Amino acid sequence: MIFLASCYNDLDLLRFFHENRANNTQNEVVQKTPLHFAAHYGHLCVVEYLVNQKADIKNIDMYEEKFTSYTACPVETIYSQEQLIDDQVFQMM
Repeated sequence: MIFLASCYNDLDLLRFFHENRANNTQNEVVQKTPLHFAAHYGHLCVVEYLVNQKADIKNIDMYEEKFTSYTACPVETIYSQEQLIDDQVFQMM
């Protein structure tokens, strides 16, 4: 269900799943995470939420692609996503 919340841009449902410790790991079939799906559908608020919740930004799928490879967002939004990643990596150091 957490994958559907990411696909459909349902941030409230996503928060509910996280509060109840839903599994945020890869889908067994395509090895994509909720972060991959949110980026694919251009749901920047979900991408931002997942990154802030410490989603694994280095996770790759069965095609060896990171979530940024699937973005459906314009270039300005892609830059914003990369800045989110840079900010998260910097905070982890």
